[in-house]
Amino acid sequence: MADGMAIKVDPRQFAALNKSLETLKGPRVNAINRTASTKAIRPVRLDVKQRLRSVSKELSRFADYVVRTYKRSNTVVALVGINNGKLKKNSEKEYPTNVLDLIEFGTEPHTIRAANKKTLALPPTEQDIVDEQFTIFGKTVRHPGSAPTPVLRNAFSSKRTQMESIWANEMAAGVVKEFDKAKKK
Repeated sequence: MADGMAIKVDPRQFAALNKSLETLKGPRVNAINRTASTKAIRPVRLDVKQRLRSVSKELSRFADYVVRTYKRSNTVVALVGINNGKLKKNSEKEYPTNVLDLIEFGTEPHTIRAANKKTLALPPTEQDIVDEQFTIFGKTVRHPGSAPTPVLRNAFSSKRTQMESIWANEMAAGVVKEFDKAKKK
């Protein structure tokens, strides 16, 4: 997943939970954190998917999340974005790998040049249809740029409280489960 956005949730914000986590060993804490992060990120992914529909129904199909564990730094990271692998395999259109960045932050006016062909073919505008000119060809096109559509930022800010609540509840449930396992031994 090349595009994405993350919010760091620090377990030290939750003092009671942190005391319980200190008694457990690293790999078990990471396992609990991974499960909690996976469940917490789902509402954000659904919100991103819904917000992307207003931009592109096709792109919204590829909104996804991934949860990674980095053992060296003892960190679990949950990312939301476009799954570029699935997008390339299943889409008829060609999208740049940073398509979500372009949507999120917009683009400046720029020139598009034909790279693999002699000319570019563009979809018609409303006026082209009225004039019955259905295809425009050219070697270069001046793109006017696009306004930012903050899909990820808005999704994260609207779901942050829910995400933190789910994460904290799942972490607490995971700690209780681990302590119950330890009691049975």
